Amino acid sequence: MSFWERWDRYSPLAGIKAVVLWVIGIVILSGPGHLGNDSSESPVVVLAKYKAHATAIQWGAWFVMLGALAFLWFVGSLRAALFTAEGGTGRLSTLVGMGGVATAVGILLAHVPSFAAATTSDNLTAPAAKAMILMDDVFFYAAEFASVVFFLAAALSIFRFRALPRWLGWLALVFGVLAVIPPVGWAVIALGLPIWTLIASWLVFAKGRGAPAGTVPAASTPLS
Repeated sequence: MSFWERWDRYSPLAGIKAVVLWVIGIVILSGPGHLGNDSSESPVVVLAKYKAHATAIQWGAWFVMLGALAFLWFVGSLRAALFTAEGGTGRLSTLVGMGGVATAVGILLAHVPSFAAATTSDNLTAPAAKAMILMDDVFFYAAEFASVVFFLAAALSIFRFRALPRWLGWLALVFGVLAVIPPVGWAVIALGLPIWTLIASWLVFAKGRGAPAGTVPAASTPLS
């Protein structure tokens, strides 16, 4: 097997790498970084956290951003697997790719304001610190709503063309519906997306592993 064949075969595992990086980042942010998602804290308290835990916040945000980049790579492999089964114009698989990219960008930016605030905390005022942590929430909501397209398109593609098990399509459908409801949608990004990504990443990899080297898995042999 050539280098590029191994590259193609193991690329779907980028989803697992993404989840691992996200977990590391969130553990650092909520532990040593003392930065939760409580936007009700006073500006003075937020600024104090940026000053006192700047290094931990920077590292935590960095891991989350790396995870978003790995998720982007996984989306490319997922879209390719779905497109192979779909064929034609690939409308649904393209929507999965577009929704996945939008979701990844939202996650990528979800902690960039805090990263920047921690980096420049010595020159930050309390109101500015409060605004920065609220910007984290803005991008998180963007990721939440973008995931609706990602999940629903994935569900429809799986139901119709069966590139992956139907139960994974049902799981995507549930997450897609929940993501559009703000009071519970946050849990889709925090828990649902990582769980679904772990499962889909392994299944796409396993399907590719079952194909001869240098070939694309046939669309006529669905996983079920």
